[in-house]
Amino acid sequence: MRDYLRFVLRVTLRLTLVSTLVGVLLGVICMFNREPIIADSGAKPAELSYYAFWIPVSGLLFAGLGLAVGVVVGSVVFLVRRRRTTSSSIGRVHD
Repeated sequence: MRDYLRFVLRVTLRLTLVSTLVGVLLGVICMFNREPIIADSGAKPAELSYYAFWIPVSGLLFAGLGLAVGVVVGSVVFLVRRRRTTSSSIGRVHD
């Protein structure tokens, strides 16, 4: 059980970190292009501070997505690896 938790935690942290960085970069790109991530009311503010709001918002949204995907992917990869090692130790031939 300890190996399972350690492996899933490691995969989850990596995916969360990478997706957070992608979200922050997306927020920075949207800020400099002056494009909001979601639909706007039609008013186009000239201030960059209005668009800077999307940097932490997109970072947090992508972090949550990375966390959820990391838990699922880490669990599936661990279970597949464990199944392969137990079935190969029995003597089955894999293609």
